[in-house]
Amino acid sequence: MRTKKSAELNELASKIFQAKEENKNMIHFGI
Repeated sequence: MRTKKSAELNELASKIFQAKEENKNMIHFGI
């Protein structure tokens, strides 16, 4: 159970990180 929770948190964190990276790219390209 604990490992499943950990995996979910990891997935969430990577989604947040990806969104931040996409935001940076949008700002970089002036969109």
